[in-house]
Amino acid sequence: MLNAPAGPRPRSVLSRRHVLLALSALPSLGACAHPPWNPYKNWEIARTRHITAYTNTRVRYDVTLENLELAYAALHSSLFKKRPIAPVEVVLLEQPEFEQVLGQYRGSVTVAKLPGRGMLGRRGIMVMYGQDLSVERAAHRIAHLFLHANAPQAPLWLHEAIAGFVELIEYRDDGAEAATCLGKLGPKQPELPLRDLFTWSWTGYDESQKAAWYRYTGASLIDYFMLGEGGALRAKFGEFLGEVADGGKIEEVLGRVYPGLTVQSLETKSREHRRQSETGPNGPVPRGICPLPFPIPADKRADSSRARVEPALQEDIAQLMLQLRLLPRRNGYVDWYPPEMVGLAGGQFSNAGTGR
Repeated sequence: MLNAPAGPRPRSVLSRRHVLLALSALPSLGACAHPPWNPYKNWEIARTRHITAYTNTRVRYDVTLENLELAYAALHSSLFKKRPIAPVEVVLLEQPEFEQVLGQYRGSVTVAKLPGRGMLGRRGIMVMYGQDLSVERAAHRIAHLFLHANAPQAPLWLHEAIAGFVELIEYRDDGAEAATCLGKLGPKQPELPLRDLFTWSWTGYDESQKAAWYRYTGASLIDYFMLGEGGALRAKFGEFLGEVADGGKIEEVLGRVYPGLTVQSLETKSREHRRQSETGPNGPVPRGICPLPFPIPADKRADSSRARVEPALQEDIAQLMLQLRLLPRRNGYVDWYPPEMVGLAGGQFSNAGTGR
């Protein structure tokens, strides 16, 4: 069933005057191919079974909503079976507006919780280009929210590793049965040492210009745990993730869960697993059409066919855009904002228009 319409909600503690004054700090878009953007008028709310999207009416979002639904159903039926997180809140922007808020190097972001005290984004929110989202990219973004809901202390490397691993997820539905497929190999990238992967800070990753390397290294590691050694590691993978997500030191967790496995040997084994998966002694090792299949129960199937659209309140959108402006402004690369990186420190009002 579709989500029931939200009932009356208390207004934000910020007055409309304060919101308008704050929004006046938005730098001008200047001359471009798009008409001037009014940041809080002519918005809609589109609701599907699992997604609630806030969008300016110029954004075409029908395909995006469908792909978000498919990604949600695929993740909820595979790696994150136990805990639903619907409705997932999403802000859909056109590219110029997105760059005004989050810089030019990110295509979309997932935020654990918006700063401030508004009603939207309290359980996390995704912000992205409205008309440029595949199922795979949608899965990457939603995976951050699933992982955060299940393991709020999960480190950065685990977030990017899981999100990178599901980037080639597939949703298959022949009308009679539906299934999720994981375990397909993506494009190869340079690999980072695992000690860098495990120790880089959010800021270090954000400024590294090696986002693709970081995600690739993490995704390859998850692939090894899921498919390496003939699948022998998979049974204890959940235990391993649980201890890491609770703050356990990686070397100690490895020793307890997988006796004899160290960070150094894990690096060697995971790299060899990836190499053999790509080349093997006699060519690529076949994985099949669906290397890791998970059935999708009928009650978890995607459903975007009955999207319900309603006008958005101007006050809500003004508050939402204000809170987005309180996020760190860096023109960096990280697409996940954990709670410790969300807040007034580093927000954009102190340096609006500086490009940082």
